[in-house]
Amino acid sequence: MSVYLNMQNKQYKLSQLAQEHLLKI
Repeated sequence: MSVYLNMQNKQYKLSQLAQEHLLKI
């Protein structure tokens, strides 16, 4: 996997976690 895709994937996962966290509040 390229570095660019890996970084995008991490950002996507972080944004997903943030959204789930906001929904829980």
